Amino acid sequence: MSQAIRAFTQSFSGISLILTTPVLIYKAFNPKKVKELPPHKQYRAVWDTGATHCAISKKVIDDLLLQPSSVTNVQSIDGYFEKSVYLINIMLPNEFGIPFIEATEAKFHEEEKEDIIIGMDIIRRGDFVVTNKNNKTVFSFRTPSVECIDFVKQIEKIKYSGTRPNSPCPCNSGKKFKDCHGKAPQK
Repeated sequence: MSQAIRAFTQSFSGISLILTTPVLIYKAFNPKKVKELPPHKQYRAVWDTGATHCAISKKVIDDLLLQPSSVTNVQSIDGYFEKSVYLINIMLPNEFGIPFIEATEAKFHEEEKEDIIIGMDIIRRGDFVVTNKNNKTVFSFRTPSVECIDFVKQIEKIKYSGTRPNSPCPCNSGKKFKDCHGKAPQK
């Protein structure tokens, strides 16, 4: 059985230095064993490809009355620290729930509006892309991953579209297009 594809897109006016979305956070539960969702709250998440795992604020821990499930060592720019690990479930904006995420406590500055860092433990579950066109940042995420997004191949497709097989290759190699960039991929 294939998994349903879900996606969301978040737009920001201007070039954004931080990618954020709302997410719902729950105390960890098995979604297959509950009839109704347990208490949860909406928080603002920052998406960070530099973070290996998710991290949550003290506010989330206090709001949801979370108890540590274990302890781990965390590396940050300030060094290595021993941190408590909390089990949570996250509901992304595309209504894709992810159970049993291990999140450590992170220190967020009071002026920041975010309470959770979405790290690579979630980002790796799908396709993540960021664009900055016409002074507007747009990022999109879908799960599960459905293709390899390759901008180089996209550019080549555009660059070589309309070139006839026996024409000289536009790359100036001196070869016919069919013997150069127009070659069928090897199987």
